[in-house]
Amino acid sequence: MLVLLATASRAANYDINVAGVEVSTSNYNNVRGGDIESGTVTYSPSTKTLTLTNVSISRDGGNEYCIHNRSVKGLIVKFVGSCYLYSKKARVIRFQSGGNNDSGNDCELVATSGSTVTLESEEDGAIYVRDFTTLWIKGPGTFNITGNKNGAIAGHGSWNSSVGDLATADNIKFSDVTATVTGAQSALLGLSMVYFYAGSNVTFEATNNSSYPVARDVSYCNLYGNTAIILPVGASFSESSKSFVLNGSKIYNQDVVVSESGGVVLNSTNFPDTNFRNYLLSLYPKGYITKTELQNLTTLNVANKSISNMKGIEKLIYLKELRCWNNSFTSLNLNSNTALTYLDCAPNSQLTSLSIGSCTNL
Repeated sequence: MLVLLATASRAANYDINVAGVEVSTSNYNNVRGGDIESGTVTYSPSTKTLTLTNVSISRDGGNEYCIHNRSVKGLIVKFVGSCYLYSKKARVIRFQSGGNNDSGNDCELVATSGSTVTLESEEDGAIYVRDFTTLWIKGPGTFNITGNKNGAIAGHGSWNSSVGDLATADNIKFSDVTATVTGAQSALLGLSMVYFYAGSNVTFEATNNSSYPVARDVSYCNLYGNTAIILPVGASFSESSKSFVLNGSKIYNQDVVVSESGGVVLNSTNFPDTNFRNYLLSLYPKGYITKTELQNLTTLNVANKSISNMKGIEKLIYLKELRCWNNSFTSLNLNSNTALTYLDCAPNSQLTSLSIGSCTNL
């Protein structure tokens, strides 16, 4: 009887490991120890939500994941504040359901409002999903995901029709999130499907390695909610190549950006004047202005920037205030900038043509 009582009193594990610590009935409201260096970790069994607040984790050994979900379907990992998860020799986060063709295993990584989440592996990839897991990567916060070997975000293998239903294979879904994904050996690897939903603003950084394209062995890519591949200009996803392509060739040495359509690419076609373009690039270094950023760009001061051509200003349609004095352009057409309420373009000694007929709010 004493043995039975002792057995019954042992803590039950939830099949989730955080930094070497098993989450259990005895510690779920305050998971401590292992390689958790700072911050707080809690788990809600009723909602299957693991919450990390200002957490720093650093692990050195092989198979030492920062978060390992072994079997919990529907697990939500919520990040609050600034969180840094690092693994030297293993993947940072591993999700698996423990079975094959096991549908209904939608898990989530959520960066809450104002939070910044860094997931970095020095000698492996950052995120690994398998056993027919679908992983949502959600905002509205920001993720920086880096795998210095293997794919930054990887699945167990691209879909094989002999296995079963495509919808139950290893999938990644981005939604309402800003993310940068960097993989020395591909940013995306071995996934069945990658989805992009409204509010996605994701940069897949170039590998700078001619052996590994930005995406490798990814079966399908679906764009929803007005999202589009906006960089490189003209890029698309090829099911036959299982990769992002440009002019029919896999993309290796250029960043691939997926964001809401309706933004503006900061290239020489749209902004031929180098000084004008470079100034905008200093504000938007990723090389594009998202639709949301464009809507928020209501004031622009390019005075005294040695600009000789203002072409591209017509794309900044939400501008209300423009200061562009002391430049060298000869003409300025603002008829597309109908929201303008304030304009200061003097002195500009070479300006001979100013078109503002549609700017009725000036």
